[in-house]
Amino acid sequence: MVNQRKTAILALWLAPAALVILGQALITLAAFIPPPSPNASADEIAAMFRENAIGIRLGMILFMFCGTMLAPITAIYCLIIKKIEGRAGVLTYTQLVTGTIALVLFIPPSVIWSVAAFRPDRAPEMILMLNDMGWLFFIMTVPPGVLQVLVLGMAILKDKRATPLIPRWVGYMNLWAALVLSPGGLAAMFKAGPFAWNGLITFWIALPVFGTWWLLMFIYCLKAVRGGAFDDPGQGAAREAS
Repeated sequence: MVNQRKTAILALWLAPAALVILGQALITLAAFIPPPSPNASADEIAAMFRENAIGIRLGMILFMFCGTMLAPITAIYCLIIKKIEGRAGVLTYTQLVTGTIALVLFIPPSVIWSVAAFRPDRAPEMILMLNDMGWLFFIMTVPPGVLQVLVLGMAILKDKRATPLIPRWVGYMNLWAALVLSPGGLAAMFKAGPFAWNGLITFWIALPVFGTWWLLMFIYCLKAVRGGAFDDPGQGAAREAS
């Protein structure tokens, strides 16, 4: 039988690997950071896609794989919540559903931006429209992810055992991260300012908060797994008897 702890640790290590891939996709290949302004002209956006068509297409392939690589850590979140709840309850299933939706949402912006870069000789107005669709899909579809983070925080704070699986302060951090990430849903309402898709609140604050949340959850989930959170109690009893 495959050791559950080893499997969980391997699954968790896919998360930081996905972060590295995400950076390569959006920064190095696609050159999407810093994001283009929502007020950029059709000619400016078309030129951006025309000059880096191959890089954008390669970056979007990696971007999709990045989302897929996060599926195992979503499963870990579900198992941890199940452990806290004592069985698969409302929080466990909400985490499963919202986490799955959040991962699927990596695909639409990847495909939309790839379409824009696939034929960069299209009319600039068409490329501008595709660029708008990609960024709005990427930034404003935050509700599933926000609820996923919120549910994690609620579950961590619900853990009443003497030594919680994950420290309570991480639960409060999840609630704070959910609040900070929520304004992304306003991106469709603004072409400039802090709530635009390239704005201070919607992008430049949300991005490091998201990365920090991701990293902290990886660290403390890893500690929980290494501490025996998913070990079979029967295995532990067998080891003590021997």
